[in-house]
This record gives sequence, C-alpha cells and structure tokens, in this order.
Amino acid sequence: MTDAAILRRLVAPAYLPTFFWGITAGATMPIVALSGRALGATVEVAALLVGLGTIAEFLIAVPVGKVVDRFGERRTLLLSGGLMIVAMILAATAPSVAWLALAIVLQSPAVVAFIVARQGFIADSVPLHLRARALSTLGGVARAGILVGPFLAAPTIAAWGPQAGFGVGAAAAIVTAVVVALAVHDPVHAAGAEDGGRPAPVRTRDVLRSQRLVFLTIGIGVLAIGLARSAYVVVTPLWAEHIGVSAAQTAVLFGVVAAVEVSLFFAAGWLSDRYGRAASAVPCAMLIGIGLVLLPSTATFAALMAVAVIVGVGNGLGSGIVMTLGVDSAPAQGRGAFLSLWRMFSLVGHNGASIVVAGVTALASLAASAVTVGGLAVLGGFWMLRWLPAHDRRRRGRDRRPTA
Repeated sequence: MTDAAILRRLVAPAYLPTFFWGITAGATMPIVALSGRALGATVEVAALLVGLGTIAEFLIAVPVGKVVDRFGERRTLLLSGGLMIVAMILAATAPSVAWLALAIVLQSPAVVAFIVARQGFIADSVPLHLRARALSTLGGVARAGILVGPFLAAPTIAAWGPQAGFGVGAAAAIVTAVVVALAVHDPVHAAGAEDGGRPAPVRTRDVLRSQRLVFLTIGIGVLAIGLARSAYVVVTPLWAEHIGVSAAQTAVLFGVVAAVEVSLFFAAGWLSDRYGRAASAVPCAMLIGIGLVLLPSTATFAALMAVAVIVGVGNGLGSGIVMTLGVDSAPAQGRGAFLSLWRMFSLVGHNGASIVVAGVTALASLAASAVTVGGLAVLGGFWMLRWLPAHDRRRRGRDRRPTA
C-alpha cells in the first residue's frame, strides 16, 4: 500500500473526528469569558474561567492515561465524546457561573482522553516512516476545525447570546462521537499484549521511572516549545497595544499567522519523516524564539506582522511535532500512561508562559519578558539539536533511545 493510501485510510477514523473536535474548540474558546460575564462574573472571575480548563487538564492527565491503557483507543474516544457532549450542553444551559465552571472542568478529561487516544490510534495505524506526516496532518486538521468553529458559532451567538455557542460545540461533539462509533476500530497492538489483546497494565510511576531520561532530554525541549508558543499568544496582543496597533489589526495579524501555520503542516511532517525529527523541532523552537526576541524592536503594524509571520513559519514547521515525539518515545506497555505524562509535561510549558511573562514584566518590562522567553526557546532548539539525533527512532527503523 502506498503512503498516500495509508493516509487516506485515516480520513474517516482519525481526521474527520479531529476536525469536528476542532470545531467544538473553535466555537467555544472565544465565548467562555463572555458567557461568564453574561452570568454575572467579574472580569477577574471570567479570566479565571478561561484558564480553568487548562489547569484541570494538568491535574487530570495521569488518571486519563490509565483509562486509555485499560479500555483501548476506541472506547476512550467514545467516552471522551460523550463527556464533551454533556459538558457542552451543561455550559449552554448553565444558570450560574458555578455551573459554567463545572462544565469547563468536565471538558478537561474529555480533551486529554481524546488527545492521548488519537495519538495511540495513529501510532498503531501507520508505519514509522510515515508517522510524522500522519500526526502533522492531524494537527493541521485540528487547526482547520478551530478556524471554522467561530464562523459557525457566530450567527447563533448573535441571535441568542454567547452561551448559545456551546450549542454549536455540542452539535460538533455529537458528530465527532458518531464518526468515531462508525469508523474507529482498535488496531491490534504490536507488542506487550495479553491474551485479551490489550497491553499488560503498567503503573504510571514505573513508566515515569523507566522513561525518565526521555523526559529529561527531549521533554525539556518540548517544554521550551510549549513555553514559547503560549508566551507569544500572551505577549503579542500586549505589545501590539503598546505600540498603538488596534484590536482589529491584532485580530487580522493572528488570522494571517494561523493561515501560515495551516499551510505548512504537511511540509512539517514530510521534513520530519524525511530528515529526522530535529528538522522540524529545531526550526520550530528557534524561529518562535527569534520572533519573540525581535518583537520589542517593532514599532509599526507592518514590522509586527513581519515578526509574526516568522513565528507562524516556526509554529507551522512544528505542526504535530510534540505529538510525534511523544508517540516515538512511548513504550509498548503503558503507552497511554506515558502519553498522558507527556501531555502533562507539555502543559507545564503552556501554563508557565503567563507566569514567566508576568514575573519578568513586573521585575523589568514587557520587552524583557519577550526577549527572555525567546532566548529560552532558542536554547531549547539547541538542546533538541543535541538530543534528537540520538533519540530519533526513524533512523534505520530501530528504537534508538538516549543513553546515560
């Protein structure tokens, strides 16, 4: 079977559910704070609601990994879809801020389970030489859904208010669950299976202990990418306001960057599969880092756009790289537990971005925070350049791991 045919076989079981899942995310991300405000939340509480989901994801990641290992990818995807439907309906009908907060927390295990299970499904469904292209396409499809989501939700929100957007999210989640039920079948695991066909259970602490060198090498690079990506989202609007760029222009800027990222997702996978994971991960970290370092030098919308495009190219070239590195590193036994730990580790970078930016800005300035995080991202690129070649499992088709 050709590579193109293998990727086409993933359309129904992997890419379609991911696209509709992306629509759910895109339709609801912009309205969480607005829904909280409409229910009477203060600005501070509304801002807290936005970050509540990520915090809950971090806390719930490890238990979710055990669910994937126990029940398999298909059943986990169905469970995550069902839980997301319940959360969306609860958010759409929430009579108070407390109920809305509960709905946001309920989404978190659904998000983690969906991410971990679909990574496992891809790992079992494609050969190693095609893995990065499959996962970068998965990332590109998700981003496409996120781009479409707000446009689908806009008419509903205009007619019935911000909470109605969760109804669009519920509809997309229902379609996701239906597609999973019809198209997804658990692949046979290649190794570690017991008589029942599932890998033998492995304790999370044992997975962490056996894979600690991976987390201390490649994991640190992943943390740097997450930190840089999230810091860019935090710093750019604030710097745009500082130099007099309007909110509408900032929205256009983010839209252009998103388009650049989506256009590069397949090239990212091809580079990674053809030349090794470093060919995608290192430019991703370094270009985002360089963009952040250059950000304080901009004083006009055109200059800010040029820097943003550099970041967009870097982010696009890194499409799916965190997932790919996670699947590459995952052991045959305890894969779900490992991938949930990998997700938790990447969230450290995402959650830490706002803390780093706020801390450095308070001590020095917004410009200093951008340069600091940008410098850390460039160092992260060099760090991955040091470790990824030794870790790259695609080399000669063997499982190569860093050694102490």
